[in-house]
Amino acid sequence: MGYDGNVNPATGPDADSAAVKTVEVAVWRTGGPLDRVTIPVDITWIPCADKPIVRTVDGVVYLSASDADMVESKVLAIFLRPRLEERDMVDVFLFQDKIKPDAPERVRKKLSQLSMSKDRVSEMLKKTTTDRNYHVRNIRGIIRDQVDGQAAANLEKAGGAAMIFDQVMELLGSRLRLL
Repeated sequence: MGYDGNVNPATGPDADSAAVKTVEVAVWRTGGPLDRVTIPVDITWIPCADKPIVRTVDGVVYLSASDADMVESKVLAIFLRPRLEERDMVDVFLFQDKIKPDAPERVRKKLSQLSMSKDRVSEMLKKTTTDRNYHVRNIRGIIRDQVDGQAAANLEKAGGAAMIFDQVMELLGSRLRLL
């Protein structure tokens, strides 16, 4: 396709956390203008409580984490990324029906495996609550820019970004008992 590229470790204070490593993928056209596109890519280790499942795409078979492990990984990402990515909150909201009844124990075990203390989780939840307006504004942008038109309209009718934030915080606190 006429492109060259490379992958380098990201640098700076937001480059890594306990379970997320970031690399920067850069691509450019060989022999063309010096336009260069650099894309940060997060590589996340997902502790899994379930056996891998098989998914297929166009006839290719892939091993994958279970739906429950995937949504729990989004819960973990809320606490493990160097800074909160509101997209994780939107994903937890959208896939909360995949959370198993024993999720509180599963998530606590995973947080322990990742050396994340209950006090640290509680501290982060309190800070997230304190910064509610900031996170709601960012969730609103995600709905506007990344969610299909009809789904976005339905989310807005149901309460929009504020509703998503409040439901995810309630889920984290009450249903998963992380507070």
